[in-house]
Amino acid sequence: MSFNPSLPLNGSLISATELRSQLTGLKSLIDAVPAGPPGPAGPQGLPGVAGPQGVAGPAGAQGIQGVPGAAGPAGAAGPKGDQGDKGDQGDAGAEGRHVTNVYDSGDGRAIIEMSDTTTYGPFTVANGPPGADGAPGPQGDAGAPGEPGAEGRHVTNVYDSGDGRAVVEMSDATTYGPFTVAGGPAGPQGDPGPQGDVGPQGDAGPAGEPGPSGRHVTNVYDSGDGRAIIEMSDATTYGPFTVANGPPGADGAQGPPGTDGAPGPMGEVSAQQLSDAIAGTANNPALVDALDSGETNIGTIVAKLNELINALKRV
Repeated sequence: MSFNPSLPLNGSLISATELRSQLTGLKSLIDAVPAGPPGPAGPQGLPGVAGPQGVAGPAGAQGIQGVPGAAGPAGAAGPKGDQGDKGDQGDAGAEGRHVTNVYDSGDGRAIIEMSDTTTYGPFTVANGPPGADGAPGPQGDAGAPGEPGAEGRHVTNVYDSGDGRAVVEMSDATTYGPFTVAGGPAGPQGDPGPQGDVGPQGDAGPAGEPGPSGRHVTNVYDSGDGRAIIEMSDATTYGPFTVANGPPGADGAQGPPGTDGAPGPMGEVSAQQLSDAIAGTANNPALVDALDSGETNIGTIVAKLNELINALKRV
């Protein structure tokens, strides 16, 4: 990855992979600056008398990393100089060092570790002010199930944290939350329509084919404290969920009683028809796409959680 001075983004979490890639890209730009052409070799002088070794001065403060300059044009190769005396072996050059790790210092700051175990930091990563919450957009139609991602992570369970908030559990045992799920206000109750005549009972229709996911709601029951538990056909349960009730609407006018129809013959209902009827009262939760493995935005996670809960609600 090439160096991008706009990364990391303000307000984003520190990613060791992203920071390591940025430092590697910056080093590549610095290494790409070509050296100037060598000058002509002068005549070799007589070796001077070695002077006494001076006292090492104190190390200066580390300077701020400057902006890399633009690469200049490559110069023409100079004439080959005379073979000089072999000098003492110098320390390893900068090319052999590279970033091997970036980790938290324990107080929210970043420490950079090099391949020679040298460390730099800790550095404080500045975060910009949080942006204002945007207005929620309309809920779109459920898309077709997507192909599993490379990491294979997906939502495996949603359960109550014990105080009415939801916890999302992923396939790798990672959990997110708890989240407070906001419910909309209850709409006004409409007036009851007139009671129609009772028609003859029709014959039982053929059992429908099972949906692509094969999972459907088989039961919804009270957890014992007034909250609802949803049971799926594979014995998986979700909840308990707190169901908000709106204020009771005004009673409508009593309609005139309808005439009794002739009783129809008693039909037989198979277990498959009963299961298909229950499955038709809820949306298919398998149509809810899994979150991206690197998603950390709370607004996106809450929106995905609301989408899953809406898919599990009875219609």
